[in-house]
Amino acid sequence: MKHSWGVRLTVGAGLLLAAAGPVLPVLAADGNGPGVVDNNIAGALIGAGFVVGSDGTATANSTVNIQIDPGTLSLDAVPDLKFEKVSIADLVKKDVDAKLTLGTDITDKGTFDGNDTGQIAVSDYRGTNTGWNLSASLGTFADLTVTNLSLEGAVDTANIVAGEFADKPLTPGSGATSVINAPIEKGAGDTILQLSGGTLALPKDPSAKKGLHQATITWTLSQEPETTTP
Repeated sequence: MKHSWGVRLTVGAGLLLAAAGPVLPVLAADGNGPGVVDNNIAGALIGAGFVVGSDGTATANSTVNIQIDPGTLSLDAVPDLKFEKVSIADLVKKDVDAKLTLGTDITDKGTFDGNDTGQIAVSDYRGTNTGWNLSASLGTFADLTVTNLSLEGAVDTANIVAGEFADKPLTPGSGATSVINAPIEKGAGDTILQLSGGTLALPKDPSAKKGLHQATITWTLSQEPETTTP
């Protein structure tokens, strides 16, 4: 009869502990593993773990854990674009393609972000692999007619998942045009486009005016990649 009451007291104490707080660690495991929530070796006494079974083994599972913190999507570099000089004598007679002069600083300008290296750069360290798009919108020139502006260059292949150069001409006043597009699963890390040349197409203009002509390019980085309709 004393033995029966001892069992009842042990069970009763366990129920009270469960109601009052977390379950105590398992001090002795049954079987040959691996563990489950109420039968494991996480807190078992040495010598009271899973025993080798009839198949000659005992097994246990543990967890490997590491947290990867995200970064940001950023627009890191955009270029100023300085083209070679064009003469009024040529422009009043024919169409002229002015070529981009790389490595030449523009000192008289009303914008502040452009570099003189011909580099365009985007960094994506979000860890989402959802892609992105960099577009450019060319404004109009006050006293100069421009057909379009085209860029030549290549993306640094050191990053095998870099965004892709869209190679599309920019037309003044026509809105945004994709310059670099990173579709889904592309664009992580640094995407660096180095310009190798460019052309500013000028149509024949008998009323062309002398002087320095400037327009603004607005570069826009979007977290959504450009999609094309088949």
